[in-house]
Amino acid sequence: MAVGDERFGAAIAAFDRENARDPQLESGRPRELVQAERLDAWVRRLAPDASEALLLAARCQHLRRWEIARSSFEEGRVGYLQAIAFRACRLVVDTGIHAKRWTREQGVRFFVDVNGSN
Repeated sequence: MAVGDERFGAAIAAFDRENARDPQLESGRPRELVQAERLDAWVRRLAPDASEALLLAARCQHLRRWEIARSSFEEGRVGYLQAIAFRACRLVVDTGIHAKRWTREQGVRFFVDVNGSN
């Protein structure tokens, strides 16, 4: 299924509808919708041939984020930041594997070196 396919567009529209419900605003627009659009644009700039899965993940990574308080993460803000770093590292590895043709070993090495876990 190619990016731009009807199902892909429907999924993006569904994510956007949910994020448009964010009561917090950024520049007069729902904050999580703005963030989703910003991350989508960033991924497309880094990897113009990004996989559909990566684009969907980027678009919905904070789906309905306002419903979960950062303080609910283990260790509070530190736990929240660790969770974000982990997800960001996974996105980079996915981009490396799909757009830059990294091997599995290159992806694992990057993840361990940057995230500090294995």
